[in-house]
Amino acid sequence: MIDLFPTKIVYVDNCNLNLENLERKCMDHMATEPSNSISNIGGYQGHHFSDNQLFTTIKRNILSFQDEPIKKFNYVSWVNVNGPGSYNERHSHDPHSGTFLSGVFYVKCPEGSGRIRFYDPRPHIQSAADMKYYNRSDTYHWFPPIPNTMIMFPSWLEHDVEINRSTEERISISFNIINVEY
Repeated sequence: MIDLFPTKIVYVDNCNLNLENLERKCMDHMATEPSNSISNIGGYQGHHFSDNQLFTTIKRNILSFQDEPIKKFNYVSWVNVNGPGSYNERHSHDPHSGTFLSGVFYVKCPEGSGRIRFYDPRPHIQSAADMKYYNRSDTYHWFPPIPNTMIMFPSWLEHDVEINRSTEERISISFNIINVEY
């Protein structure tokens, strides 16, 4: 068998960032930057967030080919604070706007605060007869939120986040990598 058209996800656990500092920065950001909820339902989504340690971690873990390394890029990031009952509806990050990759970094994630789900991008896959036999009919994949973990994915890959069923806030920092130079 040959796998055609795979979708690469970069999963980085234990990024060793100072979560207390990042949580404080996120809460300060929420106090000063208005919410611009694009996919966030019931929670806070504040744009124009910046953190040098996070940027360095993204840069260190960005996927590139050895014979064609990524030399330079910029990123935009925003803070998501989802209290109990909040969630992020299904969406993608517009790849036609120059976004190269997208990602999320988990700052605070209590048990039951909502997993991220990535959808199989192939159309009509749910009704394909071979999916049940060969591929267990999986049309999406869940990742649980784990503090100090980063997930990077193609910006066109649709995803959502479950309802926060905990009694605490889930705090994450989402980002888009743009203006890539090879």
